[in-house]
Amino acid sequence: MSDHPDYLAWGTTSVGGFASLTDIEGVSRPYELAVGISRADRFSQEAAYRMDPRHPRDVRLPDAIRSTDGAAVPIVSPALRAEVERVEPAGVEFLPVTIYDHKGRVATDEYAVMNPTLILDALDLDAMEVEWSPLAEDTIDSCEGIVLAPVAVADAPALFRIQRMENTVVIRRDLAEALKEGGLTGLYFTELADVSD
Repeated sequence: MSDHPDYLAWGTTSVGGFASLTDIEGVSRPYELAVGISRADRFSQEAAYRMDPRHPRDVRLPDAIRSTDGAAVPIVSPALRAEVERVEPAGVEFLPVTIYDHKGRVATDEYAVMNPTLILDALDLDAMEVEWSPLAEDTIDSCEGIVLAPVAVADAPALFRIQRMENTVVIRRDLAEALKEGGLTGLYFTELADVSD
């Protein structure tokens, strides 16, 4: 099984010394951030993250921060945001958050949740091994690997989500490589064929 070679799945990685974060606070219906529902018009100014107390010595902030909200809710630095914005991706919101350190002080208020809201019907289901949910019609329960239909992503932007797997953020390979080559920290990208859901 081969996936579409031009795209990867977005992720973040924990690196020693770099902070990780707990779940977002001060935001109603936070699950919407993990499935690409637009929040630009109704995002709380109180939105905040706290450094994970399980790692009290990790205080440095990487450019892409891992939180217990998961990879579907990317938290990005101003530098990473600027690099993403350079490619002018369609339908991507940047929602400002405050990050508190282990002592409850503001570490920064310059980071943002990156929320790709464009959801494409792009799965090549015939080429995938899919387990369907017995509880909800047309809902994927699990799969081993993602295969995109080339025609569905022929004109796709640099970042998007996939219908039926909205909690996966997909990034164009050239942008992912440029971000890594730019020395931005905390980034991790997975081949679509290796994604399990």
